[in-house]
Amino acid sequence: MGNEFTSSTNYTLLEQENIVESILFMMGESVSVDTLAIAIESSVSVAKEAADRLYDKYQNEYQDRGMKVIKLGSKYQMVSNNKYFKK
Repeated sequence: MGNEFTSSTNYTLLEQENIVESILFMMGESVSVDTLAIAIESSVSVAKEAADRLYDKYQNEYQDRGMKVIKLGSKYQMVSNNKYFKK
């Protein structure tokens, strides 16, 4: 199940994604996986998995929303969806 606890954090998988999403929204700039790992109290690999799950959701399930998550090397950022906002 998607809400099961992982072995290296006290947060469920969904909670990990929610924390990552909140941080990306709040920061307004690219955020390193190291920073995300600290936030979800996990290893870097667990944080990367959480960020990748969130990225995949925004690419597949949430592609029509006003925001999207992008990857910039080993960092992630939440940005406006250029489908709805063009400079």
